[in-house]
Amino acid sequence: MLQTQSSPWSILSDRFAFNRNTGEFFLLNPEGALAVQMAITGNTTEEIAAALAERFGPNPETALRDAEQFVTRLKGLDLLESKVTASARS
Repeated sequence: MLQTQSSPWSILSDRFAFNRNTGEFFLLNPEGALAVQMAITGNTTEEIAAALAERFGPNPETALRDAEQFVTRLKGLDLLESKVTASARS
């Protein structure tokens, strides 16, 4: 189980995200699980994209775009603290 002191989120069995504050559970695909794990531990979108590209094989541009969209969506759903930084590209 992965959890951090500052985040209410725990990753269980590398497939489930659990919010200790609300009791919400989310089933994740392998790419989503990796991205959420990295996001809740404070990695940047660039770091998340690099890990996705290395592990799952999309080209770096696609991985960065997907990581940015995913992190933005997590923040929009209040599933992620705003400390995760978006990339610097425009």
